[in-house]
Amino acid sequence: MKLILATALAVLLAFPVQAGSTHYRLFIFFSTKDKPEPFVEPGWESRIAETMAQCQKRRKSISNYITANISEGVKFTVFCVEFHAHGFEEGLQAFRKRLGSAL
Repeated sequence: MKLILATALAVLLAFPVQAGSTHYRLFIFFSTKDKPEPFVEPGWESRIAETMAQCQKRRKSISNYITANISEGVKFTVFCVEFHAHGFEEGLQAFRKRLGSAL
């Protein structure tokens, strides 16, 4: 049970959203000959944007920066994702109800 709660908390902290909301997140992944599987480089973690247009603008800017400064043999991708949160509040309320007086 503790593992499930820790995992849920980690997801909520990594992707903070409000119930019924939409938000946008910019993702940056790298790949090298030694590490071919896509990975996130420290300092290049995902970023939240208020709108898709804002995300796309950041994507272009970051892509240009990385392209100008990248080492040979390093590949990368930068993309935006739209997230919709539905049912979060209901799920949280149901969990609180199940916990009862333990809260």
